[in-house]
Amino acid sequence: MEQINIVQIISNLAKIGIFLVLFSLGLGLSLRQLREFWQQPVLVVKSFLAVNILVPIAAFLLVISVFHQLPPSTRIVLLIMAAVPSAPMIVKTVPKKVGRFDFVAPLQVSLAWLSIVTIPLVVLLLKHWFSLSGWNVTPQSVAPQILQAQLLPLGIGMFLREVAPEWADSLQKPVAKIGNTILLALLVLILAIALPKVWLFTKGQFISVLAMSIMIIISLGIGHFMGGPTEELRSALAVVTSMRNTGLALVLVMTNIPFLKEVRIEIITYALLTAILSTIYVKWRKRSNAQKQINPELDTPPTS
Repeated sequence: MEQINIVQIISNLAKIGIFLVLFSLGLGLSLRQLREFWQQPVLVVKSFLAVNILVPIAAFLLVISVFHQLPPSTRIVLLIMAAVPSAPMIVKTVPKKVGRFDFVAPLQVSLAWLSIVTIPLVVLLLKHWFSLSGWNVTPQSVAPQILQAQLLPLGIGMFLREVAPEWADSLQKPVAKIGNTILLALLVLILAIALPKVWLFTKGQFISVLAMSIMIIISLGIGHFMGGPTEELRSALAVVTSMRNTGLALVLVMTNIPFLKEVRIEIITYALLTAILSTIYVKWRKRSNAQKQINPELDTPPTS
């Protein structure tokens, strides 16, 4: 009974915190920024290709080739994390790390809408290739989670931005502060509960941790390669591409294979590894860009 109450507390905190943070972000996002994003077709196509197509293909190739002897639970985690892009918190974390809210926020809204179709399609293909029995992921089952967790709070915030911009400005900071405080408390609670199990998993399943790390690095590389032409866009898309929707992955796993409990710990492990590796990537990019500004010749090819 106690465990059920803890799960309910975590779930309720997550829903409230994410709603408030995304609502506050919607208060700062205008329809003009969305239009400007969609008026860049090359960038839009490259972003969608990186996040929705290339990452699932990379995960599929990784599982059937180099790591074909991975435990079934790890294979499922790699594939399902590749299938669920558009993490709700990318609009908060990515601009904080690398800037470009005007790129990340419209991309998040677009990815969320697209995920209603792409997630069931990718899961359907994976189900066919790997004979996953019992998986019933349809647009109808994915849409409510994406609409409620992401598009609804963003949409309400954007609506207020359009009809009452001064009110939106006054609400944005206090709402964001409350949401961030709730999510910080949630993070501490989750780490207190899950960290010992994650530590045991990382100690006993080195090959699984290695496979997850390689997949995350590949995802960062895909976004980095596809993100040009500016350094800010390159870094932003790299981090967006690596971050996957952990909450939706947990929902899909608990709905379709609730008996495979180790998958939940592995999903949390994947999310923690993503946070660590993306932070290392961002620090490397900032250091590299700073060196180029100090010594512009570092970015100039040598002449004979």
